[in-house]
Amino acid sequence: MFLLLVVTATVSLLPGATYQSDPQHFDLTECPINYYGETYNEAFGLTTENVFTLFFGIPTGPDFMTFAFENPVQLGIFGPSFIVANENSEFVQNLPDLVGTSPCSYAIDLIAKGPISFAFRTFGKQGAYATFSSRPLVVNTTVSGQLVSTTQLSAGETYAHLSGCMIEGQFYAHGTEMCDL
Repeated sequence: MFLLLVVTATVSLLPGATYQSDPQHFDLTECPINYYGETYNEAFGLTTENVFTLFFGIPTGPDFMTFAFENPVQLGIFGPSFIVANENSEFVQNLPDLVGTSPCSYAIDLIAKGPISFAFRTFGKQGAYATFSSRPLVVNTTVSGQLVSTTQLSAGETYAHLSGCMIEGQFYAHGTEMCDL
C-alpha cells in the first residue's frame, strides 16, 4: 500500500500532471474546527499547483486559509483523530494560553517533495493548528474576506492560534498588540 501511495504521489507531481479542480469536502461533525470565533462542521480543500486552500463552511467562502509551497502539492489523506489534548499536550506547551482540553484533532496530509501535515484542534472557543513540513511555506488566514495574517514558516514544526479579535470592523490575529489591549 505504501508503495502505491509513493508511486501515485510521484506520477501526480510530474510536469503536465492534472491538479484537483473541485473542492474536496471534509466532514468535521465528529471534530469541529473553531476558526476565529466560528465553529465549523465542514470545510473544503482545494489544491492548485503549489497552493492548498482550506475553506471553512462553504466552498469559495469568505473564511479560509491558504498554504503556499515552492513545489506542486496534492491532497493526501485526511480525517479526525480522537486523542485528547490536555495541559500536557504539545499544543498547550507551544501555545500556553490555550484553555481546557481538546477531545480530537482533524488532520490533513499533503503530498509534495517531502511530508506536509496539518492538525487542527479546538480548545473550547479557541482554535489552533500545527504544521509539520519538510519544506518552507507561507500561510495566509482570511476572515470574512479580510486578510488577517500572513506568516512565513520555515521547515519543521509550528503551532499557531486560529483566533483573534475584531475592533471597529477590523480583524486582528491573536497576539497582536490590538488584541492585547
